Amino acid sequence: MTAGPGVRDFDWARRDARLGAFSVSAVSGIPKEEVVRRFEADPGTAVQTTFEASFNGYPEPTYIVVDEAPGGILVFENNGWRGVEEHMPARLSAGGRSASYYRSVNADMTLTVAADGQVVAAFDPLLDRVPPELAELARGLDFGPHDCTASALALVVRCSGVQIDSWWLDATHVRYEVAPPG
Repeated sequence: MTAGPGVRDFDWARRDARLGAFSVSAVSGIPKEEVVRRFEADPGTAVQTTFEASFNGYPEPTYIVVDEAPGGILVFENNGWRGVEEHMPARLSAGGRSASYYRSVNADMTLTVAADGQVVAAFDPLLDRVPPELAELARGLDFGPHDCTASALALVVRCSGVQIDSWWLDATHVRYEVAPPG
């Protein structure tokens, strides 16, 4: 018995070319406006657009795409990693919970879970063992090369309670500019 969605629920992520380099932060218990503030986004840059139209150049422009989802708030970064920077998971989770996953085109990965302003666990889901703090929630997930991103997304949902679905990437959401990653 699993504690939530499984690998097969994220088969779409394996086939989606837009997910070659991205990050997602799922935040529960915090209002959307506060999540945007914690990302240090510029509210004056808000525009309606899609994930695909929000590619992060290096070093600029740097965007986050934010909106509500069942269970909380999703923040996607197309070719970005701000959500897993050292201070961000704890900052996002103050007064709530967050789970963030980053994947680069070179398969560098980080998955971080935080609650009430404290990081609970962080690991590279492709190279590291699942930390003991997440072992029960990760039961049944396969972090091998073929299923790593699908398993990571399932674990983000299980840890945060925020649903991630393929339709979210196709829909229009609010994009904000943020300072380039540090």
